[in-house]
Amino acid sequence: MASRQSPAEMLRQLYGPVLIETNSAQVYIHGSCKGAGSNGARGVGAVFWGETSNSNCALGVPGPEPPTNNRAAIYAALLAVKSSNPNQSLMIFTRSEYIIRHACYWAGKNSQTGWACSNGDLLKDLALLLAQRRAPTRFVRVEHGAKNSRADAVMRLAQAG
Repeated sequence: MASRQSPAEMLRQLYGPVLIETNSAQVYIHGSCKGAGSNGARGVGAVFWGETSNSNCALGVPGPEPPTNNRAAIYAALLAVKSSNPNQSLMIFTRSEYIIRHACYWAGKNSQTGWACSNGDLLKDLALLLAQRRAPTRFVRVEHGAKNSRADAVMRLAQAG
């Protein structure tokens, strides 16, 4: 009888080993959806590296699933990882508990079920990008309502996008 993998073992298998650790780059992400549940809904994923960064962006969330705040948060994380240096440790700050739970706790199980979950297309893409990184990625939760100028800046960026 085959032994069952723990959630931590599934994540290690999915993401692979950390090969280097450096000073962390810090990025803030936010997902926003205007008109969720309606035909005209538009989701935006935003990434904020700093006031003067050319890498700051806010982009529309791709289909095929309808846009939601959660889908936009996943897309924002994907954009942040894609624009990061894979050889530098990365800290992703977010108000989205959803993206943290998926990336840090549920991704291993979701990968074993073929990403047959809500937003599986984007979650799979995010997991592939995380697995390509040689340095660690950490997700940090920013509390709603906490005074944080960078979290506020990325939220404005998403809402303007």
